[in-house]
Amino acid sequence: MKERGLVPSVAAVLANCPQATLNPETDEPFSTNVILRVFRTKCYDIEPEHPWNYDHPKQKTTLSPEFVLARATWADAMLAFNHHAGWYFRHIVWVDPCYTIIPGRPKTIHDQMVSSFGKAKRWGSADARNEPKNLRSSPYTNKTTQWGDVKLWWFIVLARGRVHVEVMGRDWIQHGAGQAKLVERLPKILKKMLGHSETLPDTVFSDRGPGFYHPSRGTINPYYAEALTKFGFSPWAGDHALWQPGDIPDLLLHETAVSWVRKFLRQHPVKLGENMDRNIGRVEEKLLEAVDHINTHYEVEDCNTHQAKQTKQDQPSQQTKADYQQTSSLLSPPSILLLPPSSLLSPPSSLLPPLSSPPPSPADNLQPVFDRTCSTYHRGPMPRFAQKVEGAERCRGR
Repeated sequence: MKERGLVPSVAAVLANCPQATLNPETDEPFSTNVILRVFRTKCYDIEPEHPWNYDHPKQKTTLSPEFVLARATWADAMLAFNHHAGWYFRHIVWVDPCYTIIPGRPKTIHDQMVSSFGKAKRWGSADARNEPKNLRSSPYTNKTTQWGDVKLWWFIVLARGRVHVEVMGRDWIQHGAGQAKLVERLPKILKKMLGHSETLPDTVFSDRGPGFYHPSRGTINPYYAEALTKFGFSPWAGDHALWQPGDIPDLLLHETAVSWVRKFLRQHPVKLGENMDRNIGRVEEKLLEAVDHINTHYEVEDCNTHQAKQTKQDQPSQQTKADYQQTSSLLSPPSILLLPPSSLLSPPSSLLPPLSSPPPSPADNLQPVFDRTCSTYHRGPMPRFAQKVEGAERCRGR
């Protein structure tokens, strides 16, 4: 029933499996208790040693079969690099743009205050459960702006066991030129974080968000790529990032640092007034306080070396992979399925497009990859699983 997308229940079993629920002695359906006992003792998802339990699902968001396979194949490719924790510590800087909404009217101020209470239990009287002060806020309070509000953009930067927040201001825009501004500041930021005499990390690890890569083709933004080259950095995902799934926030270490900052802001709310410029300054000061608190009291260095460990923990079981592969084969041509390293093909040289020599990249040692989505062979600096390239030219602003 689960494989067909149905939620198992006594009523669902009686309706969908009437013959299986008949008692051969009485020719009547088994009782509810008998069916529930079968659920708890005979039914399982992966291994028989772990039968079903009736419990709340985890709060982790579900993934489609395509994304499960994409993440698994990405994990295989990451582990194939065979980089130890020290390599990530020395060479990688994690970056991610974030924002904080500064309220400009009483309604937003009230919503943000109630949102800071979270979803945990609260003390209150039974006759006041419907009072506004005892209710939850909208889930979009801290995600969308309303009239009069200001969205203050800031970057999280994580490198060698240190966290930094770089405030970009209210006028910053999340596009290629905006990401290039961060890259332009990155050398000074890293020297401030690590010391002027230290050798700086040379590889930027980010997600596939706007301004970094094209949302569907996965090609790198030309402004962002030009800034990386100019200031001596290289993108971890290469010039074509479709091999890196778009939905892996739980595996990106900078997301952990972002959650630390947001937790500090919830626990230490900013006192806001009527002057928006002063409010922005107070939020910036609070962000600096959050960074000092994290670098002082959190084990950031341990987090900074856990990329390989996180990737290993995300690997699904072989049975899960097989089930999802069977499910995905029924879908119309997948656009994000990735070829595992064990399935890399060696195409005839006559089918390979004449590409110019690419810049160095963490995956130069991987073989050419056959793209299942467009049936074209490509040779590239990164494992270009499911890479969609128009023509033979590299997409660096052309």
